[in-house]
Amino acid sequence: MTTEATADLALDGLVAGPPRVLRVALASRAAAYLADPDTDETLVALLAHGAVVVPDAIVLPRGMRWEDVLRAHLADDRPVLLGDGVLRCSAVVVPVVARNDSRTRVGAGDPATAARR
Repeated sequence: MTTEATADLALDGLVAGPPRVLRVALASRAAAYLADPDTDETLVALLAHGAVVVPDAIVLPRGMRWEDVLRAHLADDRPVLLGDGVLRCSAVVVPVVARNDSRTRVGAGDPATAARR
């Protein structure tokens, strides 16, 4: 069982950069969305392991739900931090590695390509 979260490659600068404060912009049954508190720009979708992966997502390790991570944030109202290779919500610290590639690819399996043949 892995204990690290995996992030979209597009988030590598955010994951590897200095810790940055994020706020919870939206929480749904499927995900929590974290935004820049100054601009309100949504930067990260926080997903449970096995969820449908969307661009700019961090997928948590197996057995960890995004609700569990954010519960610590809600308990003491400390900011959510992402950077230096970790997602930190109060006492919950999850290592994050950017390795998922969510870029759309057009190829033989694409219906539009097949229709042109």
